[in-house]
Amino acid sequence: MYRHRHFAIALPVLLFALLAPRAKAAEPEPPILTRAADVRVLPASVAESKLHARIRGVVTAAEPDWLGKFVIQDASAGIFVQNVGPQPAIGDLIEVDGWTGPGWFAPVIQSTGWTKLGTAELPPAKQVSVERLMAGVEASQRIEITGLVRSVSYVASQKTMVEVSIGGYRVRVF
Repeated sequence: MYRHRHFAIALPVLLFALLAPRAKAAEPEPPILTRAADVRVLPASVAESKLHARIRGVVTAAEPDWLGKFVIQDASAGIFVQNVGPQPAIGDLIEVDGWTGPGWFAPVIQSTGWTKLGTAELPPAKQVSVERLMAGVEASQRIEITGLVRSVSYVASQKTMVEVSIGGYRVRVF
C-alpha cells in the first residue's frame, strides 16, 4: 500500500514535468547590417525576412519624382532606399535606418528614417562593361560608361534622355 501512494504522488509530478512548456533559450538577435554590400548579397528570400540595417553613406541619386526614395553609397557599394517622406539631397552624408527587402532588381533597404550628418563628395564612378550594365549587376551603383551619343530628347517628366550606343547595345540615360 505504501508503494501505491508513492506512485500516485509521483505520477502527477512526472506528467507535469513532461507536459509543462519548456523555457526556450533566448535566440541571439541577428546583427545589424552596416554595409551596403552586405545587404546587396542577400538572397531575396533572406532580404524578405526584414533584417535590421543601418547604413552610413552619401546620397548619390534622389529624383524629385521618386516620392522620397533615393540611393545611398558607402565604401562597400550603393543601395536603393525605399523611403516615404522627406528625401535627402544628392551629396548629403546620412545614416539611414531600416529593414531589408527583396527589391525589384537587388535587395533594398526599407527606411524607417534617416539622419543628415553633413555633406560629402560623391564617390568616384567606376568604369563598367556594357554586359554588366545590361545584366543589371550594377543597379544602384555609381558608374561611368563610354559610348557614342545617338540622340538627345526630352521626356514627359521634364528629364533629358540621352541614347548612347555601346558595342551592340543602345542605352537610355536620364
